[in-house]
Amino acid sequence: MEGLGRAADLLVVGAGPCGSFAALTSAKLGLEVEVREEHGEAGVPEHCPGHVTVDGLNLLGLKVPRRLVENEIRGIRFYSPSGFELTFESEEPRVYLLDRRGFDDWLYRQAEARGASFAFSSKVKKIT
Repeated sequence: MEGLGRAADLLVVGAGPCGSFAALTSAKLGLEVEVREEHGEAGVPEHCPGHVTVDGLNLLGLKVPRRLVENEIRGIRFYSPSGFELTFESEEPRVYLLDRRGFDDWLYRQAEARGASFAFSSKVKKIT
């Protein structure tokens, strides 16, 4: 496929976490990757608050910088309508609350460093 002046093996539409991770993974495998993002930068606008499980990050092999971790969740408490309480607690963090804008920016930069090309303010209207 043609784009940004060169052929690409893969076109990724969207530079959110999933798009940037797909670009990172594909670039690591040696594919020529082009990412198109309709907004002017990664992480804008924010679409979710940034709660991410530590296990999920580990499974994906992502070592998120500590500066992006705004809070750690080590437990949770549920209450049923009848008043029953269920508590889960852990000594280790189970969920991180990430700086979502910063995380998106960091992840896109990881993909870019591996060779993925990003085009911001570039909305995909049609794929044929």
